Order: sequence, then C-alpha cells, then structure tokens
Amino acid sequence: MPRNEGELQGVRTQLIALFESDDWRVAESAVRDARQLGFFTQWSVCEFILEKLNSTFPMHCIQLGEPPGSSGTGYVMSNADAVGLYIKLKIEDDEVWVLSFHRSKHSKTS
Repeated sequence: MPRNEGELQGVRTQLIALFESDDWRVAESAVRDARQLGFFTQWSVCEFILEKLNSTFPMHCIQLGEPPGSSGTGYVMSNADAVGLYIKLKIEDDEVWVLSFHRSKHSKTS
C-alpha cells in the first residue's frame, strides 16, 4: 500500500499506463451499475476513469477484503462526477480492474 503522496502518484501513473495499453477489465457488477448511469460500453467507463486519473482527481487507498488487506489494495475516487460517483480500482496480474462504478449510497443525490 502506498505510504505517501509520491508512491500514490506512482500508482496513478501505473493505472494510466495500464488503461492506455488496454490492460484492463471491468467487473460485471460495475458494468451493470455503469449502464444505469449512461455508460453503455466498458470502454466508456475506462475512458471516464482515465480522464479523472489524468486530471489528478483525488484518489486514496483502501485495504480490500476481510480481514482488511487480505485481498490487496484498492484505489478509490469518491464523488468523481460531483453527484456521488464512487469508483474503486485494483491492480492485479498486471491489469487494472474496475471493481465499482456506482452512485454512493451516501450521496445526497442517490
């Protein structure tokens, strides 16, 4: 798990490179949720995320699994569309996985 902002920037750079080299996958649950938000292709989801990563939209780390960390580290962008979009990513086997792409249940607009 990145320990400081410099390491997190390195993760951001790695995520961008993986998206740009087509080394990505979108979880089925994220595909279903994205369609409800008007993102009808997996690439449209990735393109939106890539735009946020390139714009240095704030991102933070979380520990995945139970117990925390048992499934690795995830990277979250909260409120990515200014109306509660929650995005969760993970790097696994040299691919970026889009694990979540939905309106947060904590959003005031959901």
